[in-house]
Amino acid sequence: DARVNQVLFATLHNAVSSEQDGVVIVPNHERKLEEALRAGFRGLNFDIGICDGEIRLVHGVCQLGTRDPIEVFTNIYNFLLQKPNDVILMTVQLATENGNVALDDIYSLMQQVEGFTDMLYSHTPNNPWPTLRELIADGTRILFFHYNGDTCADVTCPPGFHDWFAYAVETNFEMT
Repeated sequence: DARVNQVLFATLHNAVSSEQDGVVIVPNHERKLEEALRAGFRGLNFDIGICDGEIRLVHGVCQLGTRDPIEVFTNIYNFLLQKPNDVILMTVQLATENGNVALDDIYSLMQQVEGFTDMLYSHTPNNPWPTLRELIADGTRILFFHYNGDTCADVTCPPGFHDWFAYAVETNFEMT
């Protein structure tokens, strides 16, 4: 019954940067994000960029390894079908060294996974966040945020897309 803004999500930073994904230079994780979901992580952070003309999930640069976003979205969706009482928080960094990906292009990729965009929760600013129970009951169990690119103040955001820094704060990178 906790509201979303009262919940701490165990999160994978650069979720597709794992040794199992073939990232041999500075992987963030040993195992794939799908295994992390099974282990209990419910927050997934990605970089998204353009590699060889295709939109890919990356860790900063294409040369460090990439994953197909449709495959990853499909796996997340299938995980949620198997876990009907779970909620996933996704944060996506748009600006990478490989070019900025438009929000509409990400939404188009999500739409290629039947049912995925139906699970996106759309928050109305200045309203209270729903409880996890409410998200589960409504079937909107994916909280999607983006940062370092277009903001919803700059462009019309697809339904269920939220500006990360309109709702969250982080410790400065230089402080870590």
